[in-house]
Amino acid sequence: MRNTRPRHLFTALLLATLALLSACSSPPAPPPPPVEAPAETHELTKADLDAWLDGKLPDVLTKGKATGAVVTVVKDGEILTMRGYGHAKRGENGQPGTPVDPETTIFRWGSISKVPTAIAAMQLVEQGKLDLDADITTYTDVPIQKHHKEPITLRHLLTHTAGFEESLVHLSPALKDASVAEYVHHNPPVSVHRPGTTPGYSNYGITLVGYLVEQASGQPFHEYVKEHVLRPAGMTTASYDQPLPEETLALAYEHDGQPAPFQFFSGVAPAGTLAGSGKDAAAFMLAQLNRSPQLLTKDSWEQMWAPALTEGTLGNLAHSSRMGLGYFTGAHNGHRTVSHGGDTSHYHSQFEIYPDNQTGIFISFTGRLNPENATLRHDLTEGFADRYLPADTTTPTPPLEGSAERAQQVAGSYTQSRGWVTTWMSAWSSTLHQEKIQALPNGNLLFRDRELVEIAPWIWKDPRADGLFTILTARVVDGKVEAVGEGPAFTLLPATPTQQTLVPICIVSLAIFSLALLTWAIGAIKRLVQRRRGHPITGLPRLAHLARLGALSAAVALPSWLIIPTTALSSGDFGTLGNIPLLRTLQILQWAGIAAIIPAGIDLVATLRTRAGWRRTTMAALLLAALLATAWWAWTGNTLNPNLGV
Repeated sequence: MRNTRPRHLFTALLLATLALLSACSSPPAPPPPPVEAPAETHELTKADLDAWLDGKLPDVLTKGKATGAVVTVVKDGEILTMRGYGHAKRGENGQPGTPVDPETTIFRWGSISKVPTAIAAMQLVEQGKLDLDADITTYTDVPIQKHHKEPITLRHLLTHTAGFEESLVHLSPALKDASVAEYVHHNPPVSVHRPGTTPGYSNYGITLVGYLVEQASGQPFHEYVKEHVLRPAGMTTASYDQPLPEETLALAYEHDGQPAPFQFFSGVAPAGTLAGSGKDAAAFMLAQLNRSPQLLTKDSWEQMWAPALTEGTLGNLAHSSRMGLGYFTGAHNGHRTVSHGGDTSHYHSQFEIYPDNQTGIFISFTGRLNPENATLRHDLTEGFADRYLPADTTTPTPPLEGSAERAQQVAGSYTQSRGWVTTWMSAWSSTLHQEKIQALPNGNLLFRDRELVEIAPWIWKDPRADGLFTILTARVVDGKVEAVGEGPAFTLLPATPTQQTLVPICIVSLAIFSLALLTWAIGAIKRLVQRRRGHPITGLPRLAHLARLGALSAAVALPSWLIIPTTALSSGDFGTLGNIPLLRTLQILQWAGIAAIIPAGIDLVATLRTRAGWRRTTMAALLLAALLATAWWAWTGNTLNPNLGV
């Protein structure tokens, strides 16, 4: 457990907010240089593929401090290659490490777990035990709160459009041994968006699918999926078990070389605990490409791979890549793809299959993400497609009439649909997790340093890249941008005026508190010196002291609400997010800051009546304003919510 002291939290917040303020005021970054198309394509053979992989992977793994990796490629019903790189276990005391064996070394696949879960649910749909479009309350008693009246269906769960806010309950150490049933019933997230309208990736939603599988089949999820999905697919060593056998598991390591502890995921197995070898991945891809009748009918396979929602509910978001039933569906270089990726703090995986080309690729590697390895999965699958499945031609898109006006309408600050709305974490996500879309003079959009060109009204694409996350689509209602689609399961929502004021409130309030506390401390030192010299002492009234004590409380609480999630999410140490005594202490400090509004207000009135001087009056007014502003920030960010679940 890492211990972050309050003064470090305060310093880190100041640095983060100054950097954010600088970023907000900076001019648009220049677009990246165009990525040149491959000079030539290659026939997909084992010899060429092995040479390409061997020339690419080892260097990236070394620079990115990744310990081991496995890559599997299948084609035309057979395994074309299985390659292991690096070590499953590092050597100790001068002894050599254990190399990765693609046939036996187990990697954790993260969210790829969601695909067998979806297949299991579809099997029960075929049997008539589940219905894609029936209200899930038909099958479960989970008490789900909703900000709408529409029913949530299995289709919504499988397409990440059930409207759930984000939830990290599965990372709580208190739920280490929770079952699927215990997890879905424990503090379920609120459905804050109308089902079917706003894609928002949800681990909880897919775990709820796993619970429906249990309810409909009468078997525990682990047993059902092993018996009816994994083993029939030929995945002989794959499982959702926790922990995993250390003798075959590819161990994870920190950047400093120390072994990382095994990360448990509570009852969220259907969404994230699948692990397997490269050979298991090959068997799984072949079963899918062969439309294995042992798993599903051919019609069901095609239904799972087709976009599962239409323009009727998604609006213009339907003109981007969309979710199938549990799958990310799209195209690469004009070739249809179905895929899924997965990340834990130390394991990163991706599979992508081309149903019409009878080809698939899988990669998994260990290590914390950093600038050297963060794009490895994307680069490998993108490079594979460009090398072996190229596009026929590339046609430049001419400028569209009205593109500049539409770009201006879309430009602005956005929050992620995969975020918190009703819990205390909304203070963090609303304050520090906003993104900007900028309109360029040429009518293009700039988003995450990528320049996007409008290819149809309200649809923008990165002309230098292809794949799932290269298109933005805007849904406009009554002349206002309601949402911007960013890939199959992610949506950008316009930041409200309230959300856009949160960063300035934090910066200005902390500056005022710092000034007030500094002058308070200087005044105390002066009074101490005067007392020792026997001079008359003139101090602040008692109410002014109470106001400054409240400012001190607020100055500790406000940055702590922001730094605790930032530290936990970046380090992978999620214990503090469920540390109720710590969070309750922050709430007490926050309430102390709110209570200080009363003495601060009375003190301001007193300074005005007694004409205490402009400096004293100005400081009293600023302090009252900062206390009011932070109280409003705490209220809108739900940090005063008695329920401290995440």
